[in-house]
Amino acid sequence: MACTVGRLRVGDGIGARIRGSCRYGNTASLRGRAPRGIPPRLLRVPERPSMPSSLLWRWHEPLLTCLRPTFATRARAPPSSNTNTTGTAATAPTTPGRADYIRLKAQTLDHALCYQRGKFFELFDTDASVVSRLLPMRRSERTGMIGFPVHRLQNWMPQFIQAGFSMAIATEVRNATTQQVLPARELTQIVTPGTVPPDLRDWSSPNYLLAIAPEQQDGRVGLCWADVNTGEVQCSTSADSHDDLADELLRIDPAEVLIAGPMLNGDSELALSQDAGPRRISNGPRRNPLVEAPNARKQLEELGWPASSRLAEFCVVGLPSTWASPLRDAALHRLLDSFFGATEAAWARSAPAEQQLACLMLLRYLLHTQRTSVPRLSAPGSYLVDSHLLIDAQTRQSLEITKTMAHGMEKGSLLAIMGHRKTATAAGSRELRERLTAPLRDTTAISHRLDIVEFFTKSKPTAARCWKLLQQCLDLNMHCQRAAADRTDGLLTTIVPSLCAINRTLTTAAELRNAVQVACNDEPVAAAEPHLAAAALEATADLSMTEPLQAFASDIMRCFGSHGAEGLLPGCSEEIDSLVARQTKLHDVYSDIEVQLIKELSQSDAAFSKSMSRQKLSVVEHDSRCVEVLKSFGRLLDAHPEYDRVSATGSRHRFRNQELDRLYAEEKHIMSQLAELQANFIRSLCLDLEEVREDVNRVARCLAGLDVAVVSARLAATHDLVRPTITQERVLSVKGGRHPLVYAAQPDAFVPNDCTLDNASRMWVLTGPNMGGKSTFLRQNALMVILAQMGSFVPADEAVIGIVDKLFSRIGSGDNISENQSTFYVEMAETATILRQATPQSLVVLDEIGRGTSPEDGLALAWAIMKHLLEVNDCRNISATHFHALPALLHHEGDRISWRKLGAMANEDGSLLFSHRVVPGVVAESFGVEIARQAKVPPLVVRMALDMKEKLAPSFGRFHDDIVNFVGEDPPQQA
Repeated sequence: MACTVGRLRVGDGIGARIRGSCRYGNTASLRGRAPRGIPPRLLRVPERPSMPSSLLWRWHEPLLTCLRPTFATRARAPPSSNTNTTGTAATAPTTPGRADYIRLKAQTLDHALCYQRGKFFELFDTDASVVSRLLPMRRSERTGMIGFPVHRLQNWMPQFIQAGFSMAIATEVRNATTQQVLPARELTQIVTPGTVPPDLRDWSSPNYLLAIAPEQQDGRVGLCWADVNTGEVQCSTSADSHDDLADELLRIDPAEVLIAGPMLNGDSELALSQDAGPRRISNGPRRNPLVEAPNARKQLEELGWPASSRLAEFCVVGLPSTWASPLRDAALHRLLDSFFGATEAAWARSAPAEQQLACLMLLRYLLHTQRTSVPRLSAPGSYLVDSHLLIDAQTRQSLEITKTMAHGMEKGSLLAIMGHRKTATAAGSRELRERLTAPLRDTTAISHRLDIVEFFTKSKPTAARCWKLLQQCLDLNMHCQRAAADRTDGLLTTIVPSLCAINRTLTTAAELRNAVQVACNDEPVAAAEPHLAAAALEATADLSMTEPLQAFASDIMRCFGSHGAEGLLPGCSEEIDSLVARQTKLHDVYSDIEVQLIKELSQSDAAFSKSMSRQKLSVVEHDSRCVEVLKSFGRLLDAHPEYDRVSATGSRHRFRNQELDRLYAEEKHIMSQLAELQANFIRSLCLDLEEVREDVNRVARCLAGLDVAVVSARLAATHDLVRPTITQERVLSVKGGRHPLVYAAQPDAFVPNDCTLDNASRMWVLTGPNMGGKSTFLRQNALMVILAQMGSFVPADEAVIGIVDKLFSRIGSGDNISENQSTFYVEMAETATILRQATPQSLVVLDEIGRGTSPEDGLALAWAIMKHLLEVNDCRNISATHFHALPALLHHEGDRISWRKLGAMANEDGSLLFSHRVVPGVVAESFGVEIARQAKVPPLVVRMALDMKEKLAPSFGRFHDDIVNFVGEDPPQQA
């Protein structure tokens, strides 16, 4: 084909080059060297063009009309303002390419659809408009599209994810016989928050995808969550209470939540068809720019999920109701086996109905999103709620366990202080988070964890040795998933390094086991306290390599060495070695041809003989094997009878002959056979890995637990932590207790305090000034329980912790305007949850109960709440109050309530000196006006407040006297 623009004749060869430069409206790439065959004056563009890009495009349009038709002219029209919900232009012509794009976009409404065309991924219509505003992509003003090269997908994907987009990848499909590209594209992967690729996530924290099954007839709700990059799967059952579901959501902290139910296919605003697939309902903390969810809370309530479930705080995806329907035995067997394997699927089939349904929802969603690369998952584990300390949602926030209340960040939280980012391995970081968010209730298991930490605390050389070895360990779970991925290419570049990483980590794990064994045999700690040595040996027992693991590791070492950088080593396979030898022999033949031709040309041409350039002649691969010579010597081979010119560049000419063509055909055949044999060999090793996968998982869990124990021992040494005594008695006895977060920030200024709760005195009530440290004291004792029951040492001089089944904290204030709830209402709702759920084995900490309303209402509520906690809940409780008449009202409780105070003194200049020391007694002054002065309240306001306070003092004195007279009578009976 050839066509003429004026006097310019343009051939097929330059079309793609101009089109590749201009297809996205980037005319700047036309500056510089002109394509061969086109005069530079026709393509010359000023360095800083003063005309707009639209005019620049029109300037080049006459030249571009001669080029082969593009997708813009075949399958789309310029963007139009009247677009429909699928983002397709109303004026676009219906062509096969356009129809295929519309078909795929209808299935991926919530995702940025990257549609492959040749060597580019392209985005159109609404996707292009939104993405171009947030990412550094220039949108073509003529065609309205954006794009990037196919080989740059892994570079652009992190930017899409960081901007909040989910991505749908549609790749070309080729005819199996002719290898021609078919008009229809195929969705190969959908990247969502819960299924991000391993290279784009933070490995120190899990990235969970959670499925919540519809409520069963008995009111139970099944939960199933998985980390697709590690293969971890957990299932549990939640009660029908939405408060319980909120507690589980904040504990799991999923990146994406899946829900389904009959209403998702009904007449509501969220109605879905089976073809539409999953739809985003709530964006959660990170907004998807393509999804508008202004009424997420209202829509979730319509689906039966009220605000108390807190689902709207997460990324929620609604599934068609058919995805939450049980499967028949044969279909269920096939689905479970595809993810868990034949041996592990039996557990899933025997799980409770609600957990099995949640698991099916999750697996169906993975099939929908992963498509061509379905992950292999481990056998689902069962999370037993009754085996762990229950921490409700409000308590997790107020105690700042994983995130701070002020900024919602990990920095400054208990998780950060406990060394979340200081573990030797990423698996250790995830295990530390798991233990902190789900402490245990079994005294034996807790004591075993404490024994291991104490062993490393007292055996510092062993801890240092183990720490160095742990730093050499890689993430076994991640590499197992990579090796188990169903890949058709990239075996040597992706799977082989993972296999070698698994081998090196297994070898290091065996060294760890030997280091602990040597320490238990030689060090004085083992002789003085043999139970600690026994615990350490038991904790590292799974690090010893079993016979199958030894066989697998030896195969990997024999085939690839320690790192696999050289590919398959000689001796692995006779067939592969034979093909490699033939390939090497062919390269020797190429070298002989090169030497012989140089010798022949040197004899016939003196200039060639005298040339010292090493690149004057060489045998290279360029579409085929050919001889490449410098342009100045091309005439020599032009005159050679055996060689024909193939192509030429500005500096070099290429030639080939029949012998080179024959050798190249043989070489390609050998390479094809070699690639197939190598792929089959590597896949066989991956199958061997699947057979020992459970053994590898045990080693991974053991390494993670050992990592947490070593980092806890190091933390205990640097922060003066002590081992708590764990008991089943209802006691909380702490001497010299410190708040771990405040103490880490101000170690010299912090004042330690004691606390003792037992059967005789189950309630402590604190009074004291504002800013006196009451909230800090409440929090530090609650955190002491969490640290002790997770198996860590605690910040105190001495601690005896009785097992707590439920921990409740109501500290801080805040309203919920979106739900029309005032600050006082929110506090009362949280208090109501505590009064309903607290048991005699629970610990409750309440700060300033009864505030936010009138003095008489607040005092009456504070009295009634404390009476309920004492007589009905019968739990351990630490409270703080500013109602100074409350001790008189609760005078009849005697020793069951222990009154404590934090003192303060006012200096002459009006400033306060806080003691921060908790001592017996009651404080009758809160120093509120003095605190206001320190907060820079205007002096006039402070003086007026002091005058009024002095005038009101007699009235408050009479009120207190009335309370004292009242307590002489019997208090009202508890309802």
